[in-house]
Amino acid sequence: MKIAVLDTVYQGYVDHLYQDGSLIDKSWEEQYRATVDGGFPTLSSWVEPLRAKGHQVMDIWADHMPLQLRWCRDHGVELPKDVSTNPLAYVGIVANQIRHFKPDVLLIGNLYTFDSDFLRSVSDHYRIAVGQHAARLPDSDFSEYDAIISSLPNQVDFFNGNGVPSYLVKLAFDSRLLSRIDASSKFYGLIFAGSVSADHKLRAEALLALGREMTIDVFGSVPNTLLNVSPLPRGFAGWLQRIKQGITPPTATKITTHPALWGLDMYRMMGRSRIVFNRHIDAAGAYANNLRLYEVTGSGALLLTDWKTNMDEIFSPGIECVAYRDTADCVQQANFYLQNDEKREQIAQAGRRRVIAEHTYEHRVDELLRVIEKHLQ
Repeated sequence: MKIAVLDTVYQGYVDHLYQDGSLIDKSWEEQYRATVDGGFPTLSSWVEPLRAKGHQVMDIWADHMPLQLRWCRDHGVELPKDVSTNPLAYVGIVANQIRHFKPDVLLIGNLYTFDSDFLRSVSDHYRIAVGQHAARLPDSDFSEYDAIISSLPNQVDFFNGNGVPSYLVKLAFDSRLLSRIDASSKFYGLIFAGSVSADHKLRAEALLALGREMTIDVFGSVPNTLLNVSPLPRGFAGWLQRIKQGITPPTATKITTHPALWGLDMYRMMGRSRIVFNRHIDAAGAYANNLRLYEVTGSGALLLTDWKTNMDEIFSPGIECVAYRDTADCVQQANFYLQNDEKREQIAQAGRRRVIAEHTYEHRVDELLRVIEKHLQ
């Protein structure tokens, strides 16, 4: 079976790969290998397990422009004329790659960009399209997908209810990273890696509460409110406005911010951390699902995560992770496990063993293939 695995990537990771200027002039194969070895999580994590099952796989990092432009040059494909001004210029390149490879299956991780219009534009060059989605629900038309897999039960219900067969397939950890992370010594105490946006109101609330009580290192982008940078005017005018609005001055926090880390660098930092805080995107609702569950445990740190109704299906709280019920409980649990090294490490190592035993893409690939085979028939 020929499968094209297609996903997008954060520009920060691409910039990280090319920051010293040495990679840009290398062959496509060398650039691709550096990209994969860098460890950034995309649907590319499916590639090796699918190949191990005997399938021919094309791994498309859709908006990774240095890699995509090199592919065009190597295959005699005309470069998009607006490549420097159009942020979606890569879509045409992806269409050419699909026409070139002619896969049986498209496995797509970005339903926002690669919507029904895109699928119709390449419909003569593939047999079925399978999406993977567990984020903010797409506003775009996804009706041309033959199936969608999701790690969120509520989104499985949503897609089924909107006429596209959907299946629960949990996320997992990329087993290639396991031997490359050293968790034997700890440098950081409590850390958070990621971002806070309008989709993460509950995450912001918990981070602020943690920062008021204890030191927390944050790697990534956070709003000024978490750093107590007030948007109100300074001086007397600001004080008067606070009085009128009933706003009390913010309490100082112990949050230390750091630039985002990418791929393997992030996992190695987690391995050197005692506790990693996690809070799901608000859209997750009552369900545990996000990739951070597996990244933290796979890296050998203690996972401090929000309790969800299906948590026991992934990790056992109190044995393989720590799950808090509310913000106050989060602060209390973080304090406790920062002060109890032996118990903390016992749980962290149990979580890592569970990842190795049950939660890698090698464990998930048969579930994916059953969905594919059902819809190819």
